[in-house]
Amino acid sequence: MTTSIFIARPIISTAITSRSTNAYLLNALLKVKDSVEQDLRATTATWLRRHPTFRVYVRYAGGAARVIGGTDGDTIDNKVWNWLDEGTTVRHAVMTNPFRPKTRYYHIGSMAGVGRLRFVSRKINRPGIDAREWSYAIMEKNEELLFNEVIDAIDKSILTGKGPFR
Repeated sequence: MTTSIFIARPIISTAITSRSTNAYLLNALLKVKDSVEQDLRATTATWLRRHPTFRVYVRYAGGAARVIGGTDGDTIDNKVWNWLDEGTTVRHAVMTNPFRPKTRYYHIGSMAGVGRLRFVSRKINRPGIDAREWSYAIMEKNEELLFNEVIDAIDKSILTGKGPFR
């Protein structure tokens, strides 16, 4: 995974002893995982030829709840997504005129674009690709969701009488 989305929220692990609380926390993490996966897919929703593969997983260990994700593998489709996400200093591609990209800076989504790729040549050095920074936008969007889901999970476990604090 070159580009990754990493969301973490610390939890005091010594205080959480209940298995039911851990189950609630895992369910909360899975909700956030689904949201991250949906956001990653949204960035390429209108792409016709490129289909990057994404991998998102959850971890609850060492007192922290984590959701980690990004592109999975070293395919050209994944590289294109990473180039758009991170930006480049040089662009070797020549686009048709007129051209309007399908994606925008910090926008989780994909729109209809105009134009297409004409050709690629290492001899051509054009200004680089502007970074879209989807990974930061997705992280920012889902960080609050993770925090709220973890708080709700702990609240649910306390309300059911099987709380973490004994």
